[in-house]
Amino acid sequence: MITLLLDKILLENITVHKQTVIEFKEGVNVLSGLNGTGKTTILNMIGYAMFNFLPQNQKEYVRRAKNARNYGTVKLWFTGKEGEQFSIKRTLGKTSNLRIVKHVATGMTVDNINSEYDFESWLKDHLSLDQASNLGDLFNNAIGVPQGTFTAPFLFTASRRKKIFGPILNLEIYETFYRNYRDVNNLFTEEINKIENQASRLKGSISDKGHLLSKRREIKSKLESEKVKRKVLSGKLERITGEIELLSKDKQHLELLEDMKLKDENKISSLEESMKILKPQRDDARKAKKICDDTIGEHRRYLELKEREQELRKRERELLPAKEEKHHHDTAIATLKTSVEQLE
Repeated sequence: MITLLLDKILLENITVHKQTVIEFKEGVNVLSGLNGTGKTTILNMIGYAMFNFLPQNQKEYVRRAKNARNYGTVKLWFTGKEGEQFSIKRTLGKTSNLRIVKHVATGMTVDNINSEYDFESWLKDHLSLDQASNLGDLFNNAIGVPQGTFTAPFLFTASRRKKIFGPILNLEIYETFYRNYRDVNNLFTEEINKIENQASRLKGSISDKGHLLSKRREIKSKLESEKVKRKVLSGKLERITGEIELLSKDKQHLELLEDMKLKDENKISSLEESMKILKPQRDDARKAKKICDDTIGEHRRYLELKEREQELRKRERELLPAKEEKHHHDTAIATLKTSVEQLE
């Protein structure tokens, strides 16, 4: 029997988890949240740290963020057999990933775990698993079953089901028990048969044969009736099973539609918030446009006067040498007039 109790998990720099700590309680624990919040990642990291099972490339799980490390870290605390608590720390995304196993009570590193084989052997012992069992298959088929595939192993052939569930349920113990006690069972079976034969002969000697034959016919008739009922019920069971499968598919489709609806509602909410922010800006733009439309005529008149002013200033600069020359001539004429008046 598997004895495993997860106590806590720490994820650092893994997908959306910058640093996440989750404590588990004994019994059923539910991970809830919107799509993309890292629920499946938590389950995958349990499989990676303890059972060496990861459905995708390690790099796909390393958090992508500015200034973030190029590798992640997962640490698990669990209670194994005899109530001992251990921690497993493992890096993710490195060329050579580190795994450290410690005894929580002492803080000491567990000895003799120098390879993947050593770790799996140690973990199987603490989970009371057969050493021949495959940890990755155990996690994928019984512990971390992907959504929608829980019933898949039950549809396999008997030999494949045995390979999957044999190590999990430790069926070899029952087979060994059966083989060891088969001779004893056979001995008891022979004795029981002898006693039943003796009882049958005794009953035959003391019972009315006609009554027994009548009873036999009655039982046989009931048996035939029950066979017919069983056949009818088998048909109903097949139909109900088919309906259940259809309902299961409808449920999955409904869950998908609900997820799509939630995403659309989030988009609508975001657009409504954006419209609230942009509405005042739109109103201000309309007011500014009206002001521009109202003053465009005055602005054009201003530009015309400005252009006229520049033209007059240019002509004034062109007349300045002529004014200076005229002033010079006026001065010369005045001087000559003065000289003429003096001569007279």
